[in-house]
Amino acid sequence: RFRIRSEQGCIVVDGEAGSYEPTTGQLLLDFDVQSLRDHVAEVHALPWVAGGHETGAAEGVDIDPNGTAYDAFVYAVELEATWAAEEEASGSGSAFEAVIEAYNLALERDPHFAAAWTNLGAVHAQVDDLDAARDAFDEALRCDGDQPEARCNLAELALRAGDAEVAIEGFRALLQIVPDHLEAHYGLARALLEVGGRTQAQAHLERFCAAVENLRSEARDEELEARAEQARAVLESLVRERSP
Repeated sequence: RFRIRSEQGCIVVDGEAGSYEPTTGQLLLDFDVQSLRDHVAEVHALPWVAGGHETGAAEGVDIDPNGTAYDAFVYAVELEATWAAEEEASGSGSAFEAVIEAYNLALERDPHFAAAWTNLGAVHAQVDDLDAARDAFDEALRCDGDQPEARCNLAELALRAGDAEVAIEGFRALLQIVPDHLEAHYGLARALLEVGGRTQAQAHLERFCAAVENLRSEARDEELEARAEQARAVLESLVRERSP
């Protein structure tokens, strides 16, 4: 199995035997570079979590003025990782503006780059600019109607805004596309609890907890473990409520 990650401005592929640079490791990976680029874009479309990335990753990295949308996207991801790792990542200042500008450059070069729209929306959501986040996620879905990250993020925004019914509809629609989507089960359970759907919420929390348990340890970060612990506590409470 291979894991794709970003390191010092480059995309690196880790395998059991070591790490490979995608271009020179093409034959080892047994798929072409463009396929790798597309897959990396899908991986990087996931919202970044503050504290979950190495700091300083984008230092000394300059964007190629004649590069592709993908080049600008990877540059934006590096800038975002550095910005998000700050203790108080905010929606102001040069670091934030540089992230937004880099994603906008990727979208200027390719307005249909769904992953760039999704990441841009995630940045806006992180600083509580929910309207801008919603607009970006909507654009992502106009580019790729089945993109799970944008669908999940829109449902999460609805839940944050207090519209549990819209969130429920969004999470359920996502689970029709990706039945084992961890965040969809977790989010749907939370939304169902908001409207009193405790039995259904319990079922989705159980699915979420079971899926987390089945993940390899290296795939469980601190935030996911914290959510799983909270889910287990809620499950115990729901079970006690239903006990005679």
